[in-house]
Amino acid sequence: LIGAALGGWFAVDYALSYPEEVASIVIVSSFLGIVETDWLERSNRLRPHFFAQLPADFKELSPSYRAGYFEGHDSWIHRHKEVYSSLQSKTRNLLNWTNLESLRLPILLITGDSDLYVPPSLLRVLGGHMKHAELFIVPESGHNPYWENPIIFNNRILDFFRS
Repeated sequence: LIGAALGGWFAVDYALSYPEEVASIVIVSSFLGIVETDWLERSNRLRPHFFAQLPADFKELSPSYRAGYFEGHDSWIHRHKEVYSSLQSKTRNLLNWTNLESLRLPILLITGDSDLYVPPSLLRVLGGHMKHAELFIVPESGHNPYWENPIIFNNRILDFFRS
């Protein structure tokens, strides 16, 4: 099961609800909607109060991608507008440390090295609450490493599924 960003919330929620149906999870650039105070304080320190008002491409794409891939950047903006307006974030299970620690399946946590939502430091905190987690940082990528660096991203996932 693969979940990116908000989809990571639902991937974990599904695995908590139906553990017998999930062999492994890949969670990409997702802060998982964790409700723990320490997590909220830590993640809120990363983003200034005006962060929500910044353009989506600034928040989600790395500087390397924005500056180097104009066609991909424009395509991302178009697709983002189509998808973003329909997202909802309600889960069946409470997403907290206790529930994350209860997961007993292989987990691959991925983020971009320039992700403003889930930088590598936060990914390591998440990984510390998942006993069977591997971490992978995609170079020169922001919140969308599958879009910005698809070859590196896809190869790592395929390696994870083969193992």
